[in-house]
Amino acid sequence: MRPRNSRRSLALLLGYSLAGLIIFAMLFTVLQALGLLSLLSAGGGAGAPFQTNLQGGQVRSLQIQVHGDLSIRTGPELRVETQNAAESFRCDLQDGLLTVSSNSELSWFVNWRGIRQKVVVTLPEDLQLEEALLSAGAGDLDIDSLNVLRLTLEGGVGDALCRRLNVAESCQLSIGVGDIDILSGQLQNLEFSGGVGDLDCAAALGGQCTIKGGVGDIDLTLLGAMGDYCIQVDNGIGDVEIDGEDVKNGVYGNSASSNTLEVSSGVGDIEIEFGY
Repeated sequence: MRPRNSRRSLALLLGYSLAGLIIFAMLFTVLQALGLLSLLSAGGGAGAPFQTNLQGGQVRSLQIQVHGDLSIRTGPELRVETQNAAESFRCDLQDGLLTVSSNSELSWFVNWRGIRQKVVVTLPEDLQLEEALLSAGAGDLDIDSLNVLRLTLEGGVGDALCRRLNVAESCQLSIGVGDIDILSGQLQNLEFSGGVGDLDCAAALGGQCTIKGGVGDIDLTLLGAMGDYCIQVDNGIGDVEIDGEDVKNGVYGNSASSNTLEVSSGVGDIEIEFGY
């Protein structure tokens, strides 16, 4: 970790205060949901397992918004599976759009026995999607590999792990309390909005990218060298470090590069390194 300056104590205090408020709001939501969950517990609790092979279907886009753990895998055929499915669980493939959803009846996927919903979506190998909207609410998101033109990924309370993520046109990432880890890939026109959790991203960035920090820290390991990017820095409370050097407001790298990265720190720190 880099040495912290005199602002770090204030930054941590503000960060913990904000995190406390968010956690309080979540607990309040859980208490509100308990009345609905008691109805489910009276009927036996979790739903039955669900599995479907959508044979012959051509999927071009995904819209997945579930309350629970979500895994995206690659395999020989399109398939959707669940465990502990909520009564509101829906799965539909129509006009190339695969929709998987469950509404707030199992908000925060907690009932009196601590059962959580799990959803696994298997996509054909080498599938190129046009668009994807992914949200796991309070659950964890785990992606093996995803190739898509346009992506919106909404982080919540749980963590998100993307082993390989390729986005060809536009990528919007937002973070909540959980962390987002991207291990490899290429992201075009990235827009990232930070929350309490951390972002750790190793990828090639292209086009016009914007990174807005929150309370959590941001670690970027980018493909290429510093001269391949035009980096514009706007300091907040947190520190910004590029290639091992603390930097202040200004432009760094190659001002003529078509790959621009606008970075603004919040309470957390931002570290940018190269050589991925």
